[in-house]
Formats: sequence, C-alpha cells, structure tokens
Amino acid sequence: MSSWRGWLPAMAVLSLTACGGGEPIRPTPALVEEAYQWNQRAESAYRRGDLDVALDASRHALDLYRSLEDSDGVARELANLSSIHLARGETDQAVAVLTPILAQGGAPFRAGHRAEAAYRIAVIEAARSPARAGEWLDRAEQHCGSGCETQGQMLNLRARLLLAAKQPAQAQALARRALGVHEKRGDRQEQANSRRLLGDIALGNAQPVEARADYQRALEIDKDEAVPRKIFADLMGIGMTFAAERRREEAATHFRRARDVAQAAGDRAAAAEADRRLTELAR
Repeated sequence: MSSWRGWLPAMAVLSLTACGGGEPIRPTPALVEEAYQWNQRAESAYRRGDLDVALDASRHALDLYRSLEDSDGVARELANLSSIHLARGETDQAVAVLTPILAQGGAPFRAGHRAEAAYRIAVIEAARSPARAGEWLDRAEQHCGSGCETQGQMLNLRARLLLAAKQPAQAQALARRALGVHEKRGDRQEQANSRRLLGDIALGNAQPVEARADYQRALEIDKDEAVPRKIFADLMGIGMTFAAERRREEAATHFRRARDVAQAAGDRAAAAEADRRLTELAR
C-alpha cells in the first residue's frame, strides 16, 4: 500500500524554551511573543481542520517575523503556509510560497532552510511527477550537504521514490538508514513515517507479518502524537496485511477502524478509500 497521505510535511511549530547554565532568563521581546502566539494559533487550527483560521494566523506570524528579519521564523511560517495550502487542495500555491526561500538575495536564509524548502517541494511533486520530485530532492540534498535537520526525511522520500520505481531492496536499505537517523535524534513522528514506509515495502515483498509489525509500531507512535491522518494510514496498512493473508474478518475490522478515524477527522477522501477496500474485500 503506497500512499503519500500519511507522510506529507507537517506544520513547523515553534517552541519557545529557555535553558542552560544558571544564566538569568531574559524576558521574551513582545513582538517575538506575539509571533509565537500567532504560530500556535495556526498550528492548533490546522490540527482541528480549521484551515481558514490557520491560514490567517500563519500570515500574521509571517508578517511579524518579516518585520524582525527573523529568517528562522520566516522560513518556518512559509513552510506552514505551504502545508496549509496543500491541505486546502491548493497545490500550486503550496509550492509557490516556498520559492522565496530558494531565491538568491533577499532574506538571509541558511542552507538548512533551503534544504527543507526543496524537500517539501519534492514531497508535493511526488504526487504529480516522480521525475520532478527526484530533481527537487537532488536540490535538497545539495543544500543539506553532509547533514541537516531534514536528512532523515530526505532518505525516506528517496526510498519512497525507489519503491515506486520498483526497486524495493534499495528502498528498504534507505528506509532503514532513515529510521536510524530518526531514532538517534529522538524524532518519534519521523520514526513512525519510516516504520510505515518499511511496512509498505514488506507488504510489497509479500511479507505481511513483517509489514504488520512495522505498521503497528507506527500506529503506537501516531496515537501518542495524536495525528489522525497517520493513524488512518497505519490502520489501512494493517488491514492490507490481513487481506494479503485472506484473513477477511481482521482486515475488515481495521478498514472500518480507519474509516471511523477518517470520518471523525472530516476526511471524506480517506473514508471513501476505506469503503473501497471494504467493498473489494466483500467480493
């Protein structure tokens, strides 16, 4: 089961934390705090599916970060706007808002910002043109160099493209490398993405038991992280492993659970996908 649905780039959420060394904590400047609050409103609205509110809040945060020439904040909010446009079905806008990060001149973006922007465009293009996705991924890897925060995600995407190109052995090797990167960094959501990808690869290799183990590990994490679209993808994957073993009752149970999650989240397309699997199972 190869689906882009479960691993599109998430919102880039700002955390304001203070740490270290016994030094006194300085008050957060008022505009930085205001930008942070708008960022959090956008993230909260995005999670509950209120995309108009998310769009407005993210734009407010972006304006504030631009007024401070905060390149980290600007890059983060442009990434967030891309995620919101994508969730609204506005694919071209999702790509367009990221292009300022890649342009020469202007705001002083770092190589890591450019790597993430190119990676996000590659993910978007993967659903439309694997060839273009590969080109954008090449650009992302060039910006990343010997290592960056999105290195593991890039490995996952490269593995996904290899799987689509019917090169499962190479895909599996890269997905395992990605999992190692995410485990080292303690990034649980990306660990789940790697596990789900390994499940897809194992299922394609007619290894339903191995696939189910990876999907179940992904499901445990995604429930902890409270991400409905990924919970849906995990449940669908588990259902497919049971279907591959002709265990129709267990398969149907998981497809129904996936449909319930999608319906509760207001994702009609996902609910329809689950219904389609249930119909196929009944034949």
